[in-house]
Amino acid sequence: MKSIYKFLGIAILLFSATFVQAQVEKTKTFSGEFSDLSHLVIDHRRGPLEVRKSTDGKTRYEAMIYIQAKDEEAAAMMLERFELQEDKFDGKVEVSSNFNIQGWSTVNGKTRIKFKDGTKITGIREVRIDMVVYVGKLDKLHLENKYDEIKIHDDIAADLSVELHSGKLRMVDWTGKLALDMKYSKVFLKNINDAQMEIYDCDMEIGNAGKIQVESKYSSFKMGNLTELRGETYDDDWEMGNLTTIILEDKYSEFEMGNFKTGKLDFHDAEFRAGNAESVEIKSKYSEFVFENIDAIDFENSFDDNVKAVQVGMFNADSKYSEFIFKSVSESAIIAPSFDDKLEISSLGNSFKNLKIDGKYTEMDVDVAANTPFHLNVDMTYGKINFDEDSFETQVWKDRDSSKKEIVGKTKGATDKSGKIEILGFDNTIHLK
Repeated sequence: MKSIYKFLGIAILLFSATFVQAQVEKTKTFSGEFSDLSHLVIDHRRGPLEVRKSTDGKTRYEAMIYIQAKDEEAAAMMLERFELQEDKFDGKVEVSSNFNIQGWSTVNGKTRIKFKDGTKITGIREVRIDMVVYVGKLDKLHLENKYDEIKIHDDIAADLSVELHSGKLRMVDWTGKLALDMKYSKVFLKNINDAQMEIYDCDMEIGNAGKIQVESKYSSFKMGNLTELRGETYDDDWEMGNLTTIILEDKYSEFEMGNFKTGKLDFHDAEFRAGNAESVEIKSKYSEFVFENIDAIDFENSFDDNVKAVQVGMFNADSKYSEFIFKSVSESAIIAPSFDDKLEISSLGNSFKNLKIDGKYTEMDVDVAANTPFHLNVDMTYGKINFDEDSFETQVWKDRDSSKKEIVGKTKGATDKSGKIEILGFDNTIHLK
């Protein structure tokens, strides 16, 4: 038995030695340098791409290709086919990695490569190209990569555009303009200025930012404070700090943020949570909104939404099948027209100006602040209305026992400047406390 184990051990060692001997590794370096350059384009593949600020003010690149193959012939052929192509224009240079490959397939660890001239090769186990770009003074820098990383170590104070597929982007603070075209990638940015983004199925981590114009799908965003966010989003997950302005068209996304000043939202089946805000205009279906304190909410159209807020100044909506729950309203709340909605206000402020419902089958439950004088006008067919009749100084009922309910009245102490509650429509249910 010991002889069998000894034989197997020797066989394994021989096989390993043969395998190691079959591995051929080759490297080759490339470099280039440019002067009088304002625009640089780097189209890179099959390895990491790094960008650093030049210490001598000159723009140049250094690249090393690493080949691992089964034999010398295969490795030499790959090295021979590789080139870094430079295309020069007036003040612009494009540098691209090129193997002139028509097809590349790997099955069960075996790689087959077909070049554009019809030549075929097998036995290539690894190809990697490491590239570093040292940037002097530039106006524009464009970077492309697939299946690997782009890492920017220094801010070169230029406008930057990046195209990345299935890779990682890492950046320091960036003061120039930024344009990102990303798919299936992870992005780690520090503080940036203004940016345009086309994002698909990516994970984005960003510090503070200026104005962001975005088109995104299936992506996640974690960001600091922004000056402005606008664009179109779809099935995303957003976490943000404070904003000045937010203008978005969205479906199926979730948003959670701090405070903002002004907003305009066109949502479908989305979730939106924010802190304090000055004003927001909304057009929405099947969505949920949660605010802390907001001065003004204006729903151009609400359909089957759920809206909650702690403190609201002015509220206005054209709505169907929606629910609005506010802890307090200080100035006004109007739903007109309304169809099968619910409005609940825990405290209607003692200086309110207007509360109005013009609807069908809508339910309103409002607690008016104690000792608040107001006028009440009701013109409704069917429905129910409950209020403290004893607190009214004058009231006129018309057809009180019929299907038509008409009430004109005011509470004790109400003047021409007092707030007004107006109930119009068909078969509404009204509770005034």
